[in-house]
Amino acid sequence: MPDETKSTGNDAMEELLIMLMQNRDQLSGLIEVFKGALETGTLEHMIDLIGKFIPSNLEYLSKLVSSYNMKTGLYKTINIIPAIFAALSDEGTSDIIKALAYDAENISEAMIEGSRNPQKLTLMKLLALGRDPEFTAGATALINMITELGRAIGRIRE
Repeated sequence: MPDETKSTGNDAMEELLIMLMQNRDQLSGLIEVFKGALETGTLEHMIDLIGKFIPSNLEYLSKLVSSYNMKTGLYKTINIIPAIFAALSDEGTSDIIKALAYDAENISEAMIEGSRNPQKLTLMKLLALGRDPEFTAGATALINMITELGRAIGRIRE
């Protein structure tokens, strides 16, 4: 009996070694990624983040992951990914997203400042803004976006 266990263990070890040798390039690359993550401290930060965001109660976590809302959200997210790739493949859409992302700090600062210190919008103020090329370009872009958004949302339930 002990000989069978030993030979089964040897067979399993031999199969594992064969698999490792067949995939040595991929394993070498994976080891380099882990090595880089260790050297830069990235792995340590990831472990810290996981510790902070994953609840310590594993029963709660398993209920959350297996919940209907989590599954539905995951399915919807997976269905949206091709649409995002399609949108990003369009040069115009990609450029708009890049412009918004790169200037997000200035945009958010302007929005926060505007909400904290609102100005009265009189007819004279709007007429003055109408002469500002940046304002009219932005206003026209927003109006066109709202029109297309209304058209797209209208087609959702057709």
